[in-house]
Amino acid sequence: MPCPLPLSKLEEQIWNNVSSRLRELRLFRPAFWPTLYGLVIALATLHDAREELDAIAVPGRGAAVKKHPAAIVANQMLIQVRAYLQELGLTPSALVKIGPPDDDEPTTKMERLIRGRGR
Repeated sequence: MPCPLPLSKLEEQIWNNVSSRLRELRLFRPAFWPTLYGLVIALATLHDAREELDAIAVPGRGAAVKKHPAAIVANQMLIQVRAYLQELGLTPSALVKIGPPDDDEPTTKMERLIRGRGR
């Protein structure tokens, strides 16, 4: 499903990757797109912050050293990404809570691993 909102090239790549994984796991629903959109934006922002990050600390006032602003953004985005992944059922603990779809046999290796049916 294409994103209903405009995306940058990086955001579109992330959207396509994550939404295809959700479809593969049979976890994607059209009602999820706002949460997926938030995840995409957080991941793209994390990527941009990491690109800008050349040091964890930068000079502050006088002789003080302060945390690099990009490091602060990266840390905040990691927290957001984890929250979105949990909301979408894409963390190990979330997958255990929601359980596998029970409508038919797993078709992909990932589904078989999640359902505990090995290879």
